[in-house]
Amino acid sequence: MTIRETPAYFTENDIFAKRLTEIMKERGTDQTKLAEKIKREQGRVLQRQTISQYTRGQSKPDTDRLTMLCKALNISPSYLLGLSDEKDPNEKLQAAYRDIGLNSREIKNIRKIKEYGAIDGLHVILDNPAILLLCNHISKLIRISRKILDDKNYYQTETDRVQQIRAGIPGVTILTPYEEIGYQRHAAAQCFEGIIGLSTGATEAIRFVMKQEAPNGEHQKD
Repeated sequence: MTIRETPAYFTENDIFAKRLTEIMKERGTDQTKLAEKIKREQGRVLQRQTISQYTRGQSKPDTDRLTMLCKALNISPSYLLGLSDEKDPNEKLQAAYRDIGLNSREIKNIRKIKEYGAIDGLHVILDNPAILLLCNHISKLIRISRKILDDKNYYQTETDRVQQIRAGIPGVTILTPYEEIGYQRHAAAQCFEGIIGLSTGATEAIRFVMKQEAPNGEHQKD
């Protein structure tokens, strides 16, 4: 009889145990500190040994204890239970993330851009059609590539379908998945070259202005 290296209970509760352990590490806390925080902030008791069982996958908390953990760690219950990949406990923010297609990490990075005072640079990116077009091509590349990687039959099935359509409709150009990837790569490369060209032009303009005017208001000499 083969002895299982991993207990059944750990496999069953793996995602909860894994995510709880990871988020505790992110928050810089351990079982003892977490138990003390819950008692200090919520006036509730959750034993260190109980939290240890959760992190080892030996058991899961009931609704009451799950709420205690989530409040102390500022984390979404759905995330800990593996029902969602969104960590933010704020339901309104979660709805906003779904609407705009960004997760909390991406929103956090945008906030950092604002904190760094570089929000104008972000506006330039969002207002630039060439950059948005580049993002569109990259997005299509990723989407098609994932389909091919996730489904080994996708490429052949789509290619066969395209060949049948081509045969039935003369003069109509329809791309196979790999042809589509090649097209998107070429289009993205052209967009990127255009953006680099714009950047180079902007850099030269800045250099020209700085060359003409010194910090003290006098013209600089070459």
